[in-house]
Amino acid sequence: MHSHIMSTNSRYVDVRNMACFVIEQLLMLVGPKLNHEARRAIYPELIKRLDDSSNQVRVAACKALAVFCTTMNADYCETNSGYLAAGVVIHMDDSEMSVQEAACSVLEALAARKPHPVRLEIMKVRDRFRSKHYCDRVLAACEKPQT
Repeated sequence: MHSHIMSTNSRYVDVRNMACFVIEQLLMLVGPKLNHEARRAIYPELIKRLDDSSNQVRVAACKALAVFCTTMNADYCETNSGYLAAGVVIHMDDSEMSVQEAACSVLEALAARKPHPVRLEIMKVRDRFRSKHYCDRVLAACEKPQT
């Protein structure tokens, strides 16, 4: 079902935004019960929405990704966590501040569960980013005890 929701390539911003909201709500309800295969199918679709033409949709995708991270089990795959971090990290250097903040929130949530792959991705880009304070926030989240 999630693939049908996220594959909505509507020209209407409201529809794309609502698709992200629906996934966010579904993750809140069933996120901890999702198996690894279902999770691997969901996050790439949300990451695609980070390149949407609408900042509203991009922020909504980040909200869903943050819930994805907070509901993941501790045994979730390190490799896929790294792919997720790599797909989000570039958006912390976006020209739109609301997107920067939203992307940072995703990585802080992911760092609470999987600090190692997040730290690796941040260290790759920190020196090139204009807004280093977002990188520093995520690195600080990597140092906190895992939840």
